[in-house]
Amino acid sequence: MKKTLFVTIILISNYLHSEINKKVSNWESLEKIEEQRTIKPKLFSKELKQLQDSVIAFNKEEKLYYTYLEGINNLLLGNFDSAILKFTLVKKSTESPALLTKSTLLLLKAYSINQDWSAGLQEIEKLTESLNKVNDINLISRSYLAIATFYNQLGEYEIGSQHAKKALSPNASQRNKCIAKTLINEANYRLFNSLDGIQDSIDSCIKADEDIYKNFSFSYIASKYLYSGKVDEAIDILSSNLSTVENIGYSVLTSEFYRLLSEAHLMKTDYISAKNFANKIIDLNESLVPYKPFVTAYKVLYKIEQQLGNNDLAINHFENYHKYEKLNINQSKIRSLAVQTVKHKINEKNNEIELLSKENEALNLQKSLSKKEAENKTLIIILLIIIIAFILTWAYVTKRTHIKLRQLAEFDSLTGISNRRHFTKESESALKYNKSVSQVVSFILFDLDKFKFINDNYGHPAGDRILQSIREPVLQFTRKVDFIGRVGGEEFAILLPGCELEKAVEIANKIKTGISELDIKENEKTITITASFGITVSRISGYNFDTLMKHSDEALYDAKHAGRNRCMIYSSSNDEHQNS
Repeated sequence: MKKTLFVTIILISNYLHSEINKKVSNWESLEKIEEQRTIKPKLFSKELKQLQDSVIAFNKEEKLYYTYLEGINNLLLGNFDSAILKFTLVKKSTESPALLTKSTLLLLKAYSINQDWSAGLQEIEKLTESLNKVNDINLISRSYLAIATFYNQLGEYEIGSQHAKKALSPNASQRNKCIAKTLINEANYRLFNSLDGIQDSIDSCIKADEDIYKNFSFSYIASKYLYSGKVDEAIDILSSNLSTVENIGYSVLTSEFYRLLSEAHLMKTDYISAKNFANKIIDLNESLVPYKPFVTAYKVLYKIEQQLGNNDLAINHFENYHKYEKLNINQSKIRSLAVQTVKHKINEKNNEIELLSKENEALNLQKSLSKKEAENKTLIIILLIIIIAFILTWAYVTKRTHIKLRQLAEFDSLTGISNRRHFTKESESALKYNKSVSQVVSFILFDLDKFKFINDNYGHPAGDRILQSIREPVLQFTRKVDFIGRVGGEEFAILLPGCELEKAVEIANKIKTGISELDIKENEKTITITASFGITVSRISGYNFDTLMKHSDEALYDAKHAGRNRCMIYSSSNDEHQNS
């Protein structure tokens, strides 16, 4: 009897031990597969598929972990709707704070790729709240990185950089350090054109065996080389890492390499290579790639066919270029509106909390006052008046906020730059600031010469193409801090904060030359395009927007009468002459 009991105990013990090991083994297998998601995406998909037949034996949390990994695989394959459904299911069903947080991170990424910015911003709010329940430092670091990535893609680089720095804790993993440093360098490059810490970022990614973010850093270096005239250096760094990028298979990264290579080879007039990389962009799955690479691809193809005299192909590529440029601009507006909407909701929520707090204080005070004599009724009435005034003030502030929200992102649909109203508003704000710090401001007003003649002789579509093409030389020679607006049919204005008159004249002349060099054809005839410029400066015209417009317009009038296609500077002596 004792021998039988002993054998039974041994069998039960072995069974329980095997079950515990099985549970640990399943979870560890899932964790090891997850580690491959960005290091080796193809291996990740292969190993996940091999595990498919074993899922039936998993417990509830293991099955949810597997569903989470399926969501990641859906992201890699471009099935964003399916990924969102799987991450949402895991969020609602899991009892693990870590799995809840990780599914929220990937849900945020899915919204980012799907360009559902409003949903993503709402998810960030939920993610921030859930971090209080997470003890895993590495997972907290990953959460900050997901938020930083989302804000960088949204164009809010300052906020993105702030969250990336939070992920750089002393105990952060090497991979998280790699990603954080890459995101910080991206923000610095976009905001300040600086890549001072890029090598440190690359070194961290090499230690982490993280090829995706390492090659994003290479793309920033190549971009800076390219746009500073070091075309050969840009091609070298891109070409030497291209095969690695293509093997990774991450379309966003691949499209950025193709985009930069197509532009670089076009600058070298290597039309075959430029065309090859542009076509590679077009062959990518559009749902997995931002609009910007497609804008570049069709622009490169358009310029090549134009140079080769293939007008029909050039027109076709130009139409696609214009289509994707418009989509890219619209997406920028959507991103901006999403940010402003969330900021407005946060302000509104804070106002509501403040109002409720004030009302609560008022009610408590009213309750205590009710016990006093009737002589205190005056104080109650005053209190109610204060509450009503606060409510009215809050309603007025909220209404004003709504009005401001509708006035944001006012762009001219044809040229993609600010229309007159938006330009005027931004300029007046800039002038006020520059006046307060005694900083000089220059103002340029220019008008296309004989534009009515062009419309009458070549047609309005040709005139529209000319107006669209004006954007290129203007953006090429102005600075990021300058304000540009279309203030009339063929009339454009530029406000240049911190720019002396001599520099403004130099910029105006460069734009004038760039406009005259535009190659616009209609029915195989080249259209001659010139512009006349009027220039003034705050040292002469002051900081009043209308005065700057008036004086630059007078100088523009002189340029027209002096023979067109020239720049004229406003002189106060002109004003005196007119007044005499």
